[in-house]
Amino acid sequence: MIFILCISVFFNFFSLASAGESIDYDKDVVIRNGLYFKKFTDTPLTGAVSGVKSGNLVGGKREGPWREYWDNGQLADKGFFTNGVRTGVWEGYWENGQLWNVGVYKKGLRNGMWAFYYSDGTVWSKGAFEMGKRTGFWVEYFKNGQLWNKGNYIAGEREGLWVEYHDHGVLSKRGEYISGLENGLWEVYWEHGQIRYKAEWSEGEEVGKWQVHRRDGSLCKTSDDFVLKGWTYFDKNGVKVAELPFGHRCFD
Repeated sequence: MIFILCISVFFNFFSLASAGESIDYDKDVVIRNGLYFKKFTDTPLTGAVSGVKSGNLVGGKREGPWREYWDNGQLADKGFFTNGVRTGVWEGYWENGQLWNVGVYKKGLRNGMWAFYYSDGTVWSKGAFEMGKRTGFWVEYFKNGQLWNKGNYIAGEREGLWVEYHDHGVLSKRGEYISGLENGLWEVYWEHGQIRYKAEWSEGEEVGKWQVHRRDGSLCKTSDDFVLKGWTYFDKNGVKVAELPFGHRCFD
């Protein structure tokens, strides 16, 4: 009886020790229907894994702290899982080790404030998510640190006034969106600040009046409705030179 009890204790101890060992994710783990399994088994894996992906599994689902790595060994991202779903603060990294993004997940979706960075560490964009969709005020920057664009989102779509800039700080364009579509008057500018064209849009469609200007600011062509009426062209002195049904380059 004592011998049988000792054998039983030995095998229980051996099983617990094996369960506590870290399994090599790269060599010994497969995914089936979203669950993690040890190769050549049909039972969802419970225990620690290490390698390109490192963390704990419970019933084949990721649980608790989790890390993933690039092929060069650099950390790719880190955060927490609850029942296989991302939750709490997560950080993502570029392959060179620089921070790529940081923010919060809720029920597997980005939620709350997030920040994104270029691979050299400069700020790329900042703003909020609501259950995976951009919301509220967002701002984006060029890699040189200059402001790129700014405006608001509603349910993941651009809404209201948006302003964009050239990479040296000069205004590039401005106008309004409705549900992610251009609407109303839009103004676009050359990189040196002169107006390039003014155009009227209606829910993403080019309609209404258009004015197109040359780089020196002189008026090139206009249209009250270029789809139906075509274009009126002007020379650099503002003298009308032609009316054409289709779009052509400016007359010098």
